[in-house]
Amino acid sequence: MRIFLILFCCYFIVACENNEQAKVSQIPEVIQHGEECHVCGMVINKFIGPKGQAFGHGQSHSVKFCSTIELFSWALQPENSAKISQLFVHDMTEDHWMNPIKNPYIDAKKAWYVWGHKRRGAMGKTLASFKEKSAAEVFAKQYGGQVYGYPQIDLALLANQ
Repeated sequence: MRIFLILFCCYFIVACENNEQAKVSQIPEVIQHGEECHVCGMVINKFIGPKGQAFGHGQSHSVKFCSTIELFSWALQPENSAKISQLFVHDMTEDHWMNPIKNPYIDAKKAWYVWGHKRRGAMGKTLASFKEKSAAEVFAKQYGGQVYGYPQIDLALLANQ
């Protein structure tokens, strides 16, 4: 009986710890002056175009990226994709391309993207990100490129432009 009670207590403690990890708030953060890109180390706010953020399981602070291309290039790597719990990108209908300093981040998995357009981001070519498909279509009509949903974004697509 004692062994059963000890095992039950251990299980309960572990379950509580896992529950606490699940409750970690993962809300996109305002990118502060001087913060650097997780991939290239560039100061994020010095560059144009949409930015990105990623949270790992149980993390309360995001890793930040100077562009959506950096975010996806990192997030789609097998060693990183399993660790990710949330991805966020700018909604470019709510922010200014040349100086995206607001905090209109959206769930990257629900966003629409334009790839192959004429506008440039921090690393040159980048994915223009939008909350609504219609906004992505308007952008593509004005600047060129193709509209994609999140499931269509992969490393092969990003390598083809």
